[in-house]
Amino acid sequence: MPAYRNALPQLSGDLFLADAGAETNLIFNKGIGIPEFALHTLLPDPRTRNAVADYFRGFLSLARDMGTGYILDSATWKAHMHWADALGASEAELRAANHDALAIAAALRDEFSGNAKPIVLNGIAGPRSDGYAPDVEISPGEGQDYHARQIGWLA
Repeated sequence: MPAYRNALPQLSGDLFLADAGAETNLIFNKGIGIPEFALHTLLPDPRTRNAVADYFRGFLSLARDMGTGYILDSATWKAHMHWADALGASEAELRAANHDALAIAAALRDEFSGNAKPIVLNGIAGPRSDGYAPDVEISPGEGQDYHARQIGWLA
């Protein structure tokens, strides 16, 4: 259940931490391959799912220890239709991946419910193509239309 949908605590001016790149960490520090750099592909396997959760647990622990809030991202950056073919995923599978990723984030928030400061779930949408080397430029209206499906899944 959304805890802060109508009053985002990160707008208060308090300090909030966020993670530092789950995919890069898991690939280079843990030796875990990630198809198409799509973190959600690790969630079905219990071993890699736990590696994703442990990655975020480290940051949640740091936020607890430092007395800061935390912005907890969902593992959904590439869980949308642009990547469906490359990942061999159907629309239904991508929708389910978005729901699962948010369920994991919510479970982690619950696990760290004793933190003194808020943990805000952040549903990640996009990018339409490669976020670091986009091959297409779209207008704001096209972006809104394009991302509406994934945002609907996240909502």
